[in-house]
Amino acid sequence: LVAAPTQLWADADGSTRARGINGLYNGDWRILSGIDIQVVDAPLETIWMHRDTDRLTMVAHCATLDDASKDPRVLVESELRVAPGSLSIAVTASNATDRSITAVIRVALDVSLEPIDLLRAGMSAPEPYRLAHLAQSIAISVDDRSVVV
Repeated sequence: LVAAPTQLWADADGSTRARGINGLYNGDWRILSGIDIQVVDAPLETIWMHRDTDRLTMVAHCATLDDASKDPRVLVESELRVAPGSLSIAVTASNATDRSITAVIRVALDVSLEPIDLLRAGMSAPEPYRLAHLAQSIAISVDDRSVVV
């Protein structure tokens, strides 16, 4: 996904697990090395995915929370969208069964704050991070680079 200078590099299946070169980049820095969207104690199976230039939308089936019907009725839709200097993540769960369900959705972000030249060389030299609590978010900084979560 691209909205210069911000890019999100993912695997072909849309996953952005913390491995290899995957992650969220801004300019010459990798900000996040992985993004993992989960329903706690309920594995997700991706059944549909669509990519645009700046947006990735995935729909996943949550079988352990579903009923006995043959159709997937408990779904989790996640949308990752990049804009210059930012990433937004929206997660929506839908339930078409006849019963109520309770689920905890977790979005895990692996912060890296690494210069791309070290990544290309196969090296990693994370600097000490600084954390600052803001009104409803946390700022994570290294040198003059920061990400607000």
